[in-house]
Amino acid sequence: MNNENIYTITEETYEATVNERILLYSFVRQLAFQMKRAETLEDFFHLKEAAAIYGGQAEKLFETWDIPGRYVVYGDPGDLDGIKELELLDYGEDDPDEDMEDPEDEDGVSFFEVMEGLLAKSKAVTADMEAALAELDSVFEPFRHNENHE
Repeated sequence: MNNENIYTITEETYEATVNERILLYSFVRQLAFQMKRAETLEDFFHLKEAAAIYGGQAEKLFETWDIPGRYVVYGDPGDLDGIKELELLDYGEDDPDEDMEDPEDEDGVSFFEVMEGLLAKSKAVTADMEAALAELDSVFEPFRHNENHE
């Protein structure tokens, strides 16, 4: 068996990642929707306010991902090595000392604890965004085109 790298995440982390992507997608879609329908100066002020709220929430999400700033600027995959190392599974040849207590196991436990904490933060951000979107929805209600009044 050759030594290939395998990366894995828990089901909860995968679902959180998908939900975060959907949340960011919804920010962009909502801003685009609002932009298309903005007609008055007040509409544009509301749009600017929504963009600030979405931007703040996006920054909070980004901070939990530990993506290096260098990667954002330069896009060099080598800058992701630190993140990849956290998710790398070792499935090499059988180790005769496998049954012995490994001090790295403690690091693995703390890694999963950290991931659970990040998941909880993600859920909190999602709840905050749902509340912000509901508030924005109610603010923009008077500006929506009514089917009977087009």
